Amino acid sequence: MLIMFFIVYPLCLLILSWFLLVKPLGLRRKWALLLLFVYFCGSFKDLISNLSGGSNIVAPEASYEVVTWMSTLNITVIISLFLALWIHAGRFIWKLLHREQAARMPGFRWQYLVITLAAAVLAMIGRMNAGALPEIHKYTLFDDRYPQTSRGFVRIVQLSDTHFGTSVGPEKAKKAMEMVNQMEPDLILITGDMIDGRPEKSREETVYFKNLKANYGVYAVHGNHEYYSYPEEWDPVWRDLGITILENEHVPIVIDGKTALYVAGISDRQALRVKDKNYEGPNPEKALKGIPPEMPVVLMSHRPAEFNRVAPMGVALTLAGHTHGGHIAGLDRVISALNGGYVAGYYAQGDSRLIVSSGTFLWGGFFCRLGTPRGEIAVIDLMPRKHD
Repeated sequence: MLIMFFIVYPLCLLILSWFLLVKPLGLRRKWALLLLFVYFCGSFKDLISNLSGGSNIVAPEASYEVVTWMSTLNITVIISLFLALWIHAGRFIWKLLHREQAARMPGFRWQYLVITLAAAVLAMIGRMNAGALPEIHKYTLFDDRYPQTSRGFVRIVQLSDTHFGTSVGPEKAKKAMEMVNQMEPDLILITGDMIDGRPEKSREETVYFKNLKANYGVYAVHGNHEYYSYPEEWDPVWRDLGITILENEHVPIVIDGKTALYVAGISDRQALRVKDKNYEGPNPEKALKGIPPEMPVVLMSHRPAEFNRVAPMGVALTLAGHTHGGHIAGLDRVISALNGGYVAGYYAQGDSRLIVSSGTFLWGGFFCRLGTPRGEIAVIDLMPRKHD
């Protein structure tokens, strides 16, 4: 797997860059090699990031500037290649349709440099969007199973994919936690990928989790990045920060002196690849076991694809993340297909609902939002259905 990420995939990008972007320019050797070096840096960004201070390909620990700009360069290469493929395909089709004129086909060799510059502009816009503070997205859900409380509703604030580490920074972490508290939540639920890297690399950001205030607690599930980032080192940290991790288990939420609903959480399937056998993969049956069937359940699952599995079990609401909203328009369709057909926002199956967060912040390894939802903090009010 490491060979694939570090060598095979970036080498394919570099080879394609040579044949589709550099060679058609017809530059002198030294200029062609110089341009190829730029594409090399973009293609092998993970290797370069790790050599400059990181230690984990999927949990970058290099500086913010290194991680985010190397990602921007990588995205520039990807967008350039995408555009170049369309140009080459168009030229090929034109030649097939105009064989007698193929030799006189107009050429504009600098177009490949132009599309690289255009791709760089798009990648930088994507970087700017990725680094922005999250927006507040509000939902109001009605269901007979939701409790009638003295407040009139139960307010949940969902965080997801905060990715606290070198791709966020303490100032934005503090501001996001303040935004959560301003919503006056009853419950704060965090649907995974809270951090990247070891605790000592993310301490400046994660300390602000302790500022979170909710009437009935702060709960979370592990995402795949928790299992990349040395989970055994993080477990005591979550306890110190006042966050209860639910791994295939549930807790009753007592409001106004009675059990109002249950919060459940399932593990991420990345747990199956962790050497420590104390971590297990997603098991919704175990997480829901013992909950009275008439009680509403809010279930946290990092990956939205699990909704197809838990909706038939009578779960009222599933909260998920993982997709980052799809990152880039067009790519979001691919990411949706890889995640059970879900990528961002609200979905329903019968009486069961799903909200997929586009992520509060973003992973530094693919630091781009372009034509897709901005980072978000979801505010969800659960209200009993009104009857005439």
